[in-house]
Amino acid sequence: MNCIVCDRSIVGYFTKSRRIPYCSASCRQQYYRNIGKERTQDLIKKDLLLDTMTTKISAYATVADSQSLKKIDGKTFTITAVEDSDYEDKGVTSKGVKITTKEKFELEGEKVSKFHTTRIAVVSKLGSTQLREDLKNGIEIGPMVCENVKSKTGGKDYIDLVDPSK
Repeated sequence: MNCIVCDRSIVGYFTKSRRIPYCSASCRQQYYRNIGKERTQDLIKKDLLLDTMTTKISAYATVADSQSLKKIDGKTFTITAVEDSDYEDKGVTSKGVKITTKEKFELEGEKVSKFHTTRIAVVSKLGSTQLREDLKNGIEIGPMVCENVKSKTGGKDYIDLVDPSK
């Protein structure tokens, strides 16, 4: 079998699992340049595509669309949308919510307006049917503050949504 780029004989480099016959990494790069496979070319440039046509796991890094609600502790905001966003860890599912705020907060160099939490005090408040209906009808909820609250019974501290103090 010969390389589809340079027509050299392929000996020991091509395997049945590979669909495109080429003889080297440079021929592979040339092949993808020639046919305009932008994603593959980007992966090659970022050194994420290996010679055996396998891809490093870092090529599939996910980008979170929300930050932890705790990151805006003490800041005033208004909620414009709420959606369920449960969290699963080791087979155990915790109820959670994802909120969208009217305000955008600078966190880690990015403007963020979506936040998530599984804190029971917040999830129970934002799980109200009436609150969800009001949000669907365009009524914004707030202003409010995410506040770290000391447990009155000596248990763990928790975060809650409270009216801002004047």
